[in-house]
Amino acid sequence: ASLAAVGEISSSTVHEMRNPLSSVKINLQALKKKVEGDPTYSELAAIALEQVERVENMLSDLLQYGKPLELKPRPVRFSDLAGDVLPLVQEDAQAKNVSIQVKDRMGGHRLNVDPEQIRRALTNLVVNAVQAVDAGGTVWIEANLNAEPSARAIISVVDDGPGIADDKLEKIFRPFFTTRTSGTGLGLANVRKIVEYHGGAV
Repeated sequence: ASLAAVGEISSSTVHEMRNPLSSVKINLQALKKKVEGDPTYSELAAIALEQVERVENMLSDLLQYGKPLELKPRPVRFSDLAGDVLPLVQEDAQAKNVSIQVKDRMGGHRLNVDPEQIRRALTNLVVNAVQAVDAGGTVWIEANLNAEPSARAIISVVDDGPGIADDKLEKIFRPFFTTRTSGTGLGLANVRKIVEYHGGAV
């Protein structure tokens, strides 16, 4: 019930905010071109545009979080899901010289999931991992089959970064909690929502 209420409020609010935000973005882009020769004002314009894009991302995440999911599950190989994620995160990974490794231990078993939603959740986790590791680090995307007591997949995104502090660990899936200045605080909340809609846990 609370999620439905959030969905109703956020949907109408997001749509109301997107039009003026688009206008602000278009005008900022025009002003940025106008001041290209001035290092100070050009930097200020770039910062302003970055913040507009951050708000855009936050509105998109909010809309996604508040909207009920309509799952369209079908059998899919984990390796295919992971393969679809790699191009989406490759630019960020290459910028930090981060290696991304895929380990598929499903033994040929397929996942009965909504590929688009699981891909979205995986991408979010991998992006977080890439941002967390030091330059030259490694991120692993893994899937294991847990046959007992029933056949379930355990999907993991593992990195060799510093980990999450104990005092933050219990908060990371809360909506709007973020440890990054550029974060929206809704990415992991959406990951949990997607996994729970599939009957899983994160």
